[in-house]
Amino acid sequence: MKRIVYFFLLMITTISTVAQNDEKLVATQLVNKNATSIGISQENLDNYMVSSSYFDKTTATQMVYLIQSYLGLPVYNQVLVLAFKNDQLISKAGQFNISIEKQVNVKNGVPAISADNAVLAALADRKLSTTDMPVVLDRKENGNKIIFSKMGISMENISAQLMWVPEEKTGIVKLAWEVYIIPKTTSDYWLVRVDAMNNSILDIDNLTTYCNWDHPAGQ
Repeated sequence: MKRIVYFFLLMITTISTVAQNDEKLVATQLVNKNATSIGISQENLDNYMVSSSYFDKTTATQMVYLIQSYLGLPVYNQVLVLAFKNDQLISKAGQFNISIEKQVNVKNGVPAISADNAVLAALADRKLSTTDMPVVLDRKENGNKIIFSKMGISMENISAQLMWVPEEKTGIVKLAWEVYIIPKTTSDYWLVRVDAMNNSILDIDNLTTYCNWDHPAGQ
């Protein structure tokens, strides 16, 4: 019985993966066909990643979510949300940095700081103490996303992904490791972006939203 259930779950996972790949293929074809309307030059057609795509039956539109990339690395917070009907672009929201090649701080996209050192910097910044060292469990996306052990302090495996992070004040687009940690001791889901050249902390996001019910806004 266990074998039957396992086979059934495996089939569902396989079908789901194939469906997602088909949707992304459709999305890629639509983006390439409508590149001019979207505002993507022919030279930059390789500088985006399809994050997700689906067909909305209610509106009969294909929704496509694009993430900007450069040298094969995603660009933080540079997203386009596109809607297509009858193979034509009907709406666009979001933005891409069209001058990114002039603003990056590392022309070849190669980090000076290793992913494990970035993880240690992120843990120190979040005041998470451990005697364990980062142990690499897996490498994905051509080695640009590295999965580490839980190091005795995280609910899930810690990850570090190489990406570009635009800096608003200077206009520089910096190469960084985005470290994902879910501490055992809190309800926080941390995304810590560490400069891949000098190991400094660029910025931080907490995916957990806290509500203060005792003190409403404005009181």
